[in-house]
Amino acid sequence: MISRFLPLVLLLALSTSLSAQHIFWRDVSIAPGTGRSDDGTVNIKQFRPVTVDMSAFKSLLANAPEESAGQGRNTLEVTFPLPNGETETYLVVHSPLMMPRLAAKYPNIQSFRLIGTQRANSSGRMTYGTNGLSAILRTRFGEVYIDALTLERDDLYRVYFGREVTLESDGSIALDCGLSPEMTPETLEADEWEAERPVSGGRSGAASVDLRVYSLALACTGEYAQTHGGTKESVLSSFNEAVSLLTEIYESELSIRFMLIEDIEKLIWLDPQLDPFVNANGGLALVNQISDAFTTDAKISLSSFDLGHLFTGDCTDVGGVAPGRACNFGREKGVTCHSSSNVSLMVRRIMAHEVGHQFSASHSFTNCPPSQGAVVGGKAVEPGSGSTIMSYAGLCGNQNLINDNDGYFHVQSLEEIMTYSREGTGRTCATQISIDNTEPEARIDYADGFYIPVNTPFQLTGSGSDLEDEDLTYCWEQFDVGPLSVLGDPSGNTPLFRSYPPTSIPTRVFPRIEDIVTNTANRNELMADYARDMTFRMTVRDNHPGGGTAAWQEVAFHTTDVAGPFMVLSPDTDRPMWEAGTYQKVVWEVANTNRDPVNCQFVNIRLSTDGGFNYPYVLATGVPNTGSAMVPVPNIETVAARIKVEANDNIFFNISSQNFRITAPTSAGFTMTPSQNNQNVCLPDLVSIDLATQSFLGFNEDITFEVMEGLPNDAAFDFSPAIIKPGETSTLRIDIPDRNNTGAYEVKLRAYVPGRDTVVQTLYLNLTSNDFSDVSIVEPMDGENGIGLTTTLAWTESANASKYEVELANNPSFEDPYLLDASELAEGTTEFEPDVILEENTLHYWRLRPINECSDGEYLPVNTFHTENLICTGFTSNDTPVVIPGSGLPTKTSVISVDFDGTISDLNIPLVKGSYQPVSSLRLSLTSPAGTEVILFDGNCGNTTDLLIGFDDQAPDTLTCPPDDGIVFQPVKPLADFIGESTRGDWTLKVQVISSGFGGVGNIGEWRLEFCASSTPIDPVLVTNDTLYVPPGLANPVMADVLETLDEDNGPEDLKYTLVQAPASGTLYFLDQALSVGDTFRQATINAFNLYYANEDPDARLDQFIFVVEDGTGGWIPPQTFTIKIDNTAIVDTDDPELVPERILLYPNPARSSFRLQLPGPLEQAAQVSLFDARGSQVQRSLMSVGEQEQLIQVGDLPRGLYFVRLQIGASVLTRRVIVQ
Repeated sequence: MISRFLPLVLLLALSTSLSAQHIFWRDVSIAPGTGRSDDGTVNIKQFRPVTVDMSAFKSLLANAPEESAGQGRNTLEVTFPLPNGETETYLVVHSPLMMPRLAAKYPNIQSFRLIGTQRANSSGRMTYGTNGLSAILRTRFGEVYIDALTLERDDLYRVYFGREVTLESDGSIALDCGLSPEMTPETLEADEWEAERPVSGGRSGAASVDLRVYSLALACTGEYAQTHGGTKESVLSSFNEAVSLLTEIYESELSIRFMLIEDIEKLIWLDPQLDPFVNANGGLALVNQISDAFTTDAKISLSSFDLGHLFTGDCTDVGGVAPGRACNFGREKGVTCHSSSNVSLMVRRIMAHEVGHQFSASHSFTNCPPSQGAVVGGKAVEPGSGSTIMSYAGLCGNQNLINDNDGYFHVQSLEEIMTYSREGTGRTCATQISIDNTEPEARIDYADGFYIPVNTPFQLTGSGSDLEDEDLTYCWEQFDVGPLSVLGDPSGNTPLFRSYPPTSIPTRVFPRIEDIVTNTANRNELMADYARDMTFRMTVRDNHPGGGTAAWQEVAFHTTDVAGPFMVLSPDTDRPMWEAGTYQKVVWEVANTNRDPVNCQFVNIRLSTDGGFNYPYVLATGVPNTGSAMVPVPNIETVAARIKVEANDNIFFNISSQNFRITAPTSAGFTMTPSQNNQNVCLPDLVSIDLATQSFLGFNEDITFEVMEGLPNDAAFDFSPAIIKPGETSTLRIDIPDRNNTGAYEVKLRAYVPGRDTVVQTLYLNLTSNDFSDVSIVEPMDGENGIGLTTTLAWTESANASKYEVELANNPSFEDPYLLDASELAEGTTEFEPDVILEENTLHYWRLRPINECSDGEYLPVNTFHTENLICTGFTSNDTPVVIPGSGLPTKTSVISVDFDGTISDLNIPLVKGSYQPVSSLRLSLTSPAGTEVILFDGNCGNTTDLLIGFDDQAPDTLTCPPDDGIVFQPVKPLADFIGESTRGDWTLKVQVISSGFGGVGNIGEWRLEFCASSTPIDPVLVTNDTLYVPPGLANPVMADVLETLDEDNGPEDLKYTLVQAPASGTLYFLDQALSVGDTFRQATINAFNLYYANEDPDARLDQFIFVVEDGTGGWIPPQTFTIKIDNTAIVDTDDPELVPERILLYPNPARSSFRLQLPGPLEQAAQVSLFDARGSQVQRSLMSVGEQEQLIQVGDLPRGLYFVRLQIGASVLTRRVIVQ
């Protein structure tokens, strides 16, 4: 159906470097009502009619280079008409979307890729076939489509924007997707809307991205074929057009391409009476017929292609349905119903959506009254109908955002498809082709958790970069899910803001600036008027030619109803007239934004001269958020001035609601504007602020500056230059040397011309010291023993800290995999309980550092503590699984019999594994042989099905849902009720069904019981910790005469030293391996002379390292310091192992039964040869006599592994590695 057309008279040209310029496109006038009889439900509201000489055009396209040849010398440029009368030029390359034998059989069906010459992010695809030319262009104005205007002529075409197209239905034709959540493998088991969240909060980096090519088995019913020419060539031509548009969408967004398979002719059925399909107008019924049609009728194996899909005509039940998955079982199960012969629109509206399902994408919309069953809880991130490809745009009645979806994916859909195609099953069948591309990097500089006021606009901004591409585009989208809500009446965390197509601008204003300027309320863009959470993602697309990709980052914050709305009060409806060169008062409603939780202390004030859309003039920066400020009026004239007051360190703002006028100055004078009114200063520091002046009406007298009041007593200042002319700039420099001048200072500054004019400005200096000397550790104290498996870390508060960083690990390197917890804690916090259960019998390390806006303080010295030594005995059920009936309210039990007698001091249940529908119908309890019963789990966790959980009184948390990830929680009642009872007898786990379930049978799969008791280990003894003397720049071994630990029940090979702090002026070596913090060596290493210190700073006089010692059975020695003195008189006991790299030769290496040690020449004195294993234990020793140069060393009886050969010649010791295989 055609509403109207746009008559144009522009003559358009197509040019190429391969030929002279030719005229191909020409605007034409057409009679009203001219159009395609097969448009069906398609309504194109306006278009541009053109003619093209197809014969000449095809001849020219025959010269297009192959895509694989790249953009070399033989390039073809084509200039296309756009609907608005402009043009855009593209490079054209031949890019077939049919397999080679199929393409060769149908030379009149062709496909081309278009690459923008004016913008790198312009792209497109074009085909021609039996229905003439078809193209999609991604232009700076939006998506443009070109297709045949009538079926009777091959030279008449229409050019239109995608936004001008809608699908209309009288109700007899269904347009919605037939897929409901329960049809997918990812069926939700919980009915909570927020139970399932997307995979991750960010994706950004330089990971390599290949083009993934999927073979597509596209089939059709006879009904489809009859509306698309009725021949195999005409149907295949429409297939080619469809796959061209589909590929343009998926290739530009996700680097995914589709290729029609060689045997596709077998899948084209021309006669509705002879095709294998029954009820071809029922999409849901067709899904279950595809497999047999492919395998039985067409004789095509389902494993011979990557993805299958079926085209049919009108459907009465759905617009399409796709429960299958690419590369997986059911890969062929996808249907698109064509209510129109407009292939481009059917692909963009339906097929792209259904193929999204086949790549694991979910529906993204929140509310669609005709199809509420299609809403996916936990995935509904778009308000109302949504507007992106996986939405229901146009199908949701009064919940429609727009009448037809935009041709791009929401970031949620991007993540789902990327994950499936690159990490999931979808990666297993695609052909990957290198396109020399990497993922872009997305950056946002917000820290999660801040607050903004209600009913107040805000803006979000970010940035992006890419190794290959410059024309990046950005898309800010809300990423919240919440309860079903009607547009204009939100509740909970439901999404408020719709998605808009990507742009080149990395900033988005919420709501749109057009609505703010016109004071228009838009239900698609709602400011929150109640307290709630807000989450947004910024997606960066690289628009890489030949295969685009994307990256994103996420920010989460809150709205609070104790603040807002933040509003500009004056100038506003009073519509004042300001005079340039004067100072005027701006007034705004603070609305509690200067208090917690928003805590915005300063604002910026900007001026617009275009009615509020752009704000190029900064009138004040960092003025106090008190509700008013005097600002200078610049030397401009306008009738469309607006004022914007924005948070200085937050994202919210507001603008004056009416335009006002600024007139020319009437008297001579000047203004003075600081480069910033507010400055955060890290003490000690030198503050520098530029003072810009402006002259009015030729005022040219000298301006003098002075500081009137407000600086700290010890601050010094000067102006450079001290006297200037209007229009010049002076710089105020303030030197504040005392780091203890912390606080806020209001500095009054005056610029004046005696007897003529005076300007006073206030500077706000926020002075912060990074002196954190007042913070210290409280508990656990360094070296403390017997700490429980949950503990509190405590410290004293620092007056200058705004937050604290705490790290807990079981190795002093504090690196993965040893890092157990790393948390940032707010100002004023002085204790922290890590969210982990500590391991018993284990040495732990923790450290703290204070932080403020000026610096990250140094970590306080590492503190150590040792958890209690527990001896635990475990038991596992052997009468499971126990079946739980699905009906009634049964009680089932499982028993563990314990045959030893002991007094309980600690009891835990490490595991309970089972299932029931739902687990919220269950109560779990444990009963002791003495009859004591403790309730563990009591009807928790909604409609989830699986139970995989443990219980321990010392667990850090009470139960959180779902209870299916093996986490140990605190039970409902304490297990301490069993303390003091005997272990002997039957322990009974009782499972009661306390409310009716869904009818499914459940079970107790397995459970475990554990009794623990404390023990006191014997600590090792540090018998020697003396000073090591080393000559400057040289090395000496650390031997037992200066460092030795002994233990009653463990030998030297069991006594493990861990390096807590490394030497500052040298390096510690285990043989030739440099040791870092967290590395270990043993007393046996020291005893074998294999630990060395090498000095690297000859000017140093002292050095040290800090260590702890563990004996492997729970005994330990807290951190100790080993002292090293750098002394010219020290005796050298060893050569530096790094200074003699080629003194000996070992071969073969690796060795099997033996290897040879060879010296560069005969020995002049006897040598000792020793062989050590990797733990430092000596396994062989032999002698080499004077005159010998070589020795055979047998290793056939040694275990495989790394060994060290040590050659000692007099006072010199050399080591080399050898591997025994």
